[in-house]
Amino acid sequence: MAVLPWAYSYGNSVLLTHIAAGARLVIDNRVNYPSTIVQTMANEQVTGFSGVQSHYALLVHKSDFCRRSLPRFRYATCAGGPFARPLIDTLRGTWPKLRIFCMYGQTEASARLSYLPPEHLDARPGSIGVPIPGVELRVLRPDGTEAPPREVGELVARGPNIMSGYLNAPEKTAEVLRPEGLWTGDMAWRDEDGFLFIAGRKRDIIKTGGNRVSPQEVEEAVLRLDGVLECAVVGVPDPLFGEAVSATIVPREGTALSAKSVRQSLRATLEPFKIPSRIEFVAGLPKTAAGKTDKDAIRRRAQESPGEGLPGAAPVS
Repeated sequence: MAVLPWAYSYGNSVLLTHIAAGARLVIDNRVNYPSTIVQTMANEQVTGFSGVQSHYALLVHKSDFCRRSLPRFRYATCAGGPFARPLIDTLRGTWPKLRIFCMYGQTEASARLSYLPPEHLDARPGSIGVPIPGVELRVLRPDGTEAPPREVGELVARGPNIMSGYLNAPEKTAEVLRPEGLWTGDMAWRDEDGFLFIAGRKRDIIKTGGNRVSPQEVEEAVLRLDGVLECAVVGVPDPLFGEAVSATIVPREGTALSAKSVRQSLRATLEPFKIPSRIEFVAGLPKTAAGKTDKDAIRRRAQESPGEGLPGAAPVS
């Protein structure tokens, strides 16, 4: 089933791969009405669903998705950002045989660069997996040398699917296309078996008090807490530490969360400097046209508001 906009790499790849395979594609872009999407899935006997994390969160928490049998539903794909573990567990608890593919790609490398085989979901939570056939992915230091396992560096891609350049933008092209390949702008690390993990966009890595914090690591820790629907973590200016860790959280309906309770819970999984000093609760996170969380809008809001939030808070805009 296709709910993604065609103008973006992920949605376009879903369209083109189904055409290439001769598959039937059910199109319904009313993703903001999750109950309608679920009904379409049932009516059309959909076998697969492709979306970003926010789409799955809407289906799971804002519809009867997990109460439907959907007997032909056998696979789900997610890209465009991390797939929260509680959502994965909910899907697998409802459909034990469901194959879930976590993927990573860029518009500059149409359309996928890596995938995590479903059989590795439990052993390597949060991983974007291994390169797709024909693609090489390396974690490199700024000088172009390869980083050893578990050292964070920039993810660099080579393969036949890499773009030839940006249209009429030679300087911008030269910044990302270098002899080593496409410098993606994503910071990552690999384990001893070659499985890759994203630490965050290069410009999003938070530098606080001499430490570097991966927003994605903090987001994943927050999303594992009871009562959390969505979360976005950014860095905000701090006069003492340079930057401070800020978390914007969407609670599930009917739950009572506080900044104090969130910080207390995070102490079990995060080092002290990674625990957000600013926490705000909102009714919804801003999204881009592709359905991804709009970090720029959240960053602007975080710099203007002291945090915590009140019951009945409006969505970030």
